[in-house]
Formats: sequence, structure tokens, C-alpha cells
Amino acid sequence: MTLPVMRLRLLGRFGVTAPDSESTSIQLPTRKTGAVLAYLGMSRDYAASREELAALLWGGCTDQQARQSLRQALALLRKELAPDVFITDTKIVRLDPASWSIDAREFATFACAQSAEELARAARFFTGDFLSGFILEEEAFEEWVGGQRTHLQHAAAQLCETFVRRPDLVIDPNQALAAIDQLMALDPLREDWHRLAIALYARYRGKNEALSRASAFAGLLQRELGVTPERETRMMLENLRSADVADWVNGPLQDAQHSTNLSPAESNPDASAFAPATTPVAAPRRNFLTPRLDGMTLAALALAGILVAAGTFASESLHTILRLGPASSFQSPAALGALPDPWRSPAVAHEAQLPKGITPIVVLPFASLGGNDEPGQLIADMLTDDLTNTLSRIPSFRVISRQTAHSYQNQAIDVAKLGTELQVRYVLEGSVRLQDDNLRVNVELINPVTRLSVWSGRVERRGADRQGVRDEIVSRLARELQFEVLPIESQRLSNDFDADALAYRGWAALSQVNLEGYKQALALFNKALERDPNTLSAQVGIGAYHARMGAQVLDTDPAGHRNKAEAILRQVLVRDPESSQAHFYLALALNRLPTLPEALQHLERAIRIDPSDASAHAQIGNGLIRSGKVSEGLEHVRYAMLLSPRDPIMPVWLEFAGNAELELGDYREAIALFDRSIAINPGYPRSWAGLVAAYALANEPAEARRFAAQLKTFAPNLENDDMPRQFGRSENSKLHEGLMLAFGSPER
Repeated sequence: MTLPVMRLRLLGRFGVTAPDSESTSIQLPTRKTGAVLAYLGMSRDYAASREELAALLWGGCTDQQARQSLRQALALLRKELAPDVFITDTKIVRLDPASWSIDAREFATFACAQSAEELARAARFFTGDFLSGFILEEEAFEEWVGGQRTHLQHAAAQLCETFVRRPDLVIDPNQALAAIDQLMALDPLREDWHRLAIALYARYRGKNEALSRASAFAGLLQRELGVTPERETRMMLENLRSADVADWVNGPLQDAQHSTNLSPAESNPDASAFAPATTPVAAPRRNFLTPRLDGMTLAALALAGILVAAGTFASESLHTILRLGPASSFQSPAALGALPDPWRSPAVAHEAQLPKGITPIVVLPFASLGGNDEPGQLIADMLTDDLTNTLSRIPSFRVISRQTAHSYQNQAIDVAKLGTELQVRYVLEGSVRLQDDNLRVNVELINPVTRLSVWSGRVERRGADRQGVRDEIVSRLARELQFEVLPIESQRLSNDFDADALAYRGWAALSQVNLEGYKQALALFNKALERDPNTLSAQVGIGAYHARMGAQVLDTDPAGHRNKAEAILRQVLVRDPESSQAHFYLALALNRLPTLPEALQHLERAIRIDPSDASAHAQIGNGLIRSGKVSEGLEHVRYAMLLSPRDPIMPVWLEFAGNAELELGDYREAIALFDRSIAINPGYPRSWAGLVAAYALANEPAEARRFAAQLKTFAPNLENDDMPRQFGRSENSKLHEGLMLAFGSPER
């Protein structure tokens, strides 16, 4: 009979989970009991002598005191763990290997494999440094931890190097990129690791992002060490700038990446690799007179690692971040303009002064503890959205958008890395268990810097009363953070839970940002209204469908969609004047020059209701850009990217920024932005239109005609003369001018 498996997490935040509750950690009584498990889990044969453990963990005590302390620790472990997974006798303490799954041990094995599936498993296991933040102040134990970290970091570097050399073994490029980002977070000054990152980002995210990462790293080296990148890095970048990426990753890349210098012993996955390091390890170049990197520096570098998602830093202008600079230039972020407080939104007309002390927070998707229980997971998802929406309406919070938070669902997360990536002060996690008619929600607020829980609580309700749960959690959470909470409105969208759930699924489909997703969303919204004609969320959803169809020009009747959206959403606002979504999508429908002033008023209202509304900031930026306030508009687009760096609507925001660059006359920059947008979503026609216009204005007619043929596939029934009217926005815009050049007479 196969025993159930206990899970011991040693990479990132320490944790132990029982087989019958994989999402709930066992809270060990002392840190040293956790240290016992960690040492046994990484030891040969999963065993150690009592004398070895006593010396390791109580080295400053007398032998008698150490043995007594060990006996007490083992007694505490027996009370907490399942029977037979933890075995002791008078001499030896052992874990039963068949009963334990240990992430660090499995990672070290799979990281050296040569199969795509095993390498993918290794990447999933790699969620942080070995026992990150786990400190005992016992010299022998800390020395052992240091040895383990060295060997596991080598294994992680070998994994990333395999991803570079063997793209055929990469199942999911995002997984490979996440692995290299995690590795660099362990030591931001390791230049050999950054070369691996540049290689992977060039292959999977393009030349522009790879060079942007290199520029950010060069600035860090200059600030921290007063040096420039090594010759090998400079040569690698020169080759990248001058070559086609497809040729480069299959040519110089294959010869340039000899960076991790692993010896056979260091890459050996057998049990001997878990012993403390004895082979000298090449250290990264570092001036030891330089202080350790502070939190802000680490945060800036970690944000460089998410250029794949956002293409921006909080401390850099969008114009500079996405620029493909001269071949020999590295731009220091310190030399660039920075906002004094990146979380204070750019000013808009009539906007009230926001409170000081804004607290950035992310609400991670709640987990359902019912396994594959679909109703439980649906409630977990809806409760996550409820909390995100409600917290977003508190002016002193800046809440990372649900779209970005959703991208972390079902992933192993290192909260420290997450905190630096998103620049948040707190991470809110939770789980939901639905059993019969009882709903139980566990929630925990974590400080990502310390990885410690600031507050935790449990709320139980009968009748699946998620609104009641939401109100209690938010009220208690706000008290814990010592805020004066604004009154929390508990507006029930419908008494019919099935209609509410259908509307929720409709919004999820609408977030796909493509025609197929939009059609699926419309069908779900209509089904919700069939069940309950008063479901306000579904009515807003249908208005949102038409507003998006019109704004994104996904068929040949954008004006008809805008008119339908306007009629529906004005009716919604009569019922609910405080619906930020209705204000936003009505503004999207009105976002044409004749009605642009009213559109901006609705967007400002949406932000007053929900200061964390990333899309509203982006659309304000779009409106300001089109009305001639280009630099001010770019600030709002950048702020949207800060609030939602993994947003599925990112291609649209990049198109806004590209149009701004067209107006500023920087056609190279515009081309880079439109290229980035198309790389994320090739089905968005406006970015193709921008690319056509940019090449035409840059006096590259051959390229303009080539991309014009691609743009025509989105509107095959239109004549050339109609294309500028379809995709050109204002007739006074550079976009329209460029399209006129591209679709004009052949000799032009």
C-alpha cells in the first residue's frame, strides 16, 4: 500500500503540508523543528544521528542541554506529523523516503535531466532560494544552509543554460523566463546569469526587451560597483543589435553562453550533491566596499525582469524604457526622470487630492480546497474579484489589477520575489472550502519583505454568503492596517446565484481580448439575463462588449457598436450612478473627438470611484494623447502599466504609446512599440495600422506596403481609400497621415 505523501517546501518560504490538505500548511511549534526536517530531508538516506543534529542546532549548549533540547523538538514533531513519516530510535532520526516529497531534492534531480517534461518540473519547483528568510543564528546550521544554496543555485543556472542551448526542451517559454528571473533575484549582480537572461528574452520576447534588460543591468552595475559590463556581455549585445534575432539565437548565442562554468561534480544530481560545498565557487564580480543592495535597488532590478509583461519601470519614462538605443550606449536609470511617488496617480482635471501614505497591495487568486470541485473554485474566483473590487474603492489602497493577479493562479509563488516584481507592500492570500451549505474562508496578509504574516483570520458563513464574507474580511483587514475605512457598499448584483455566476464567466471571457472571447462573453451575458433580467453585471457586460468591438474595430460596423454601448450604459448609470465599470465603458464608447470631453469626464469619475482602475488611466492617457497633450497622456499610460503589468489589454496600451511617439515624430520608437504590441496579440488590427503608418512616415515605403497587406486581412472588403478612415482615428493625427501615405498611389 502506498503511503500518503507529506510535502516539504524548502525552496522559497519554508512549509510543510499534509496529504489531506495540500493547500494548508502545518504550523510547526518552533523554528528548530523545521530545521530538523530540512536537514533530514536533504541528507543522504533522509537520516542523521542524534549527535549530528544536536551539534548542528544547539552547538552553543552543553552536550546534555543539546540532547535534551533535541528530545523536546522530536517530541513536538511527533505530535504534529502523521504517523510513520518520522522515525526515531536511540541513535538515528529518519524521514521515511516513501512518505515525503521534498521540492529542493526533486529540483536538484530534475534540473540536470535531459527530458523536456523533467526540466519543466524542475522549473516549477524553483520558487526561490533554499530556506529563504529562514534564520536560526546557529553557526553550523547557517554554514550548512550556505552550502545547500550554492549547489542549488548551480543547479538552477544549469537548468537555465539548458533552456538557452536546447530550445527544443522548452515546453513553456514563460516557464523558462520565470526560472531565469527567479535565479537573478538571488544575486542581481551575477553577470553570467544576466547573459543567460538576455539570451532567453531575445529568443522569446524579442530584441527590444533583451536590450532593455541589458540597459537596466548596466545602470545597476554603474551605481553599485562603478563598472561597465564585461567584454563578453558587450560582445554578446553587439551581435544581438546587428543580427536578426532568429539567426542570433541559433548562431552566436550557441557559442557565447559558457557562463555558468559548472564542473561535473557540481552538476551531479545524486545524493552527494547535498553535502556542503567543498569546491571553490566562482563569485560574481563585486566591490566588497559597496554596501548590500537596498530594497529599492532590488525592486528596480526585479521590475526589469517583468519587461516581458509591462515594458516599463516605475522610475523610468515609457519613452526611454521601450527605446532601442544606440549600439554602444547603456542608459543609467538614475539619469532618467522618475516620479517622486510611483503610486500617486497622474493628475487629471477635477481630480481630488489623494491621501498620503498610499498602500500598494495585491490580492492573489484564492484557492479552492475542494480539489476539482468546480462550484468551490468558482466561489473562490468570485470572492477574489469581490475583494479586489472593494479594496480598490478605498482611496488609500492601490490594488494591482485582477488581470495581473490572475496570471499567478496555480503557480508556486515566492512572496518576496512577487513583492519586488509588483512593488507591493502587502500580499493577500486566501483559500475557500465549500462543504454542503457551509462556506469557510481562510485569509492571510503577508509582508513580502519579511515573508511574515501580518494578519490572518477565518470567516465562516452558511448559505455560501460570499458578500457577507467579503465585508467581514475587508473590514477586519482595514482595521489591521489601521486605516479609516470608507463605508463598504454591499450591493448584491442578483439574488440568483446562477445568473451571477454566468455574468462572472462572461467577464472572464471578455478578458481574452480577441473576437472569439468577446462572442463567448456576449452569449454568457445574454444567458445571465435570461435567468434574471435585473442582473446588472450582465447588462454592463453587454455594454462593454459593444464598446470594445467599436473601439478595437473588430468588424466593419464600429459606429453601430458604439451607439449600442452608449444606449445600454446610460441606462445602467440611471440604476447605479456609482458603477465604475459603466462609466469606463461609456467613456470607451464616447472616445471620439466630438465627444472626447464627455468621455474624459466619465473616466475621471471611474477613477474617483476606483483609484486602482488601470484601464481608466490608460484611456485617459489615450484621450490626452489624441487631444494634443502627448506627454501628459504618456504618464497615464505608464501608470496603467504599473498597476497591471501582466494585463491582457497590454497590446492596446502599447498601441496608445506608439501613437504618442508618432505624434512626437519618433518613428523608430513607435515601430518598437507597435512591434511589441503585435508580438503579444497579432489579432489586434490597430497595432498593424500603427506599424504601417510609422514605416510610411519614416520613408520606408516597401515596409509600409508589406504591413499594409497584413492590415488588409482585417478588412478585406474595404478599398484602399477606406482604410485610413477605418483605422486612422482623427484625420489630423500622424496615424491618419501615415495611412494615407501607405494606401495612396503606388508610386508613393
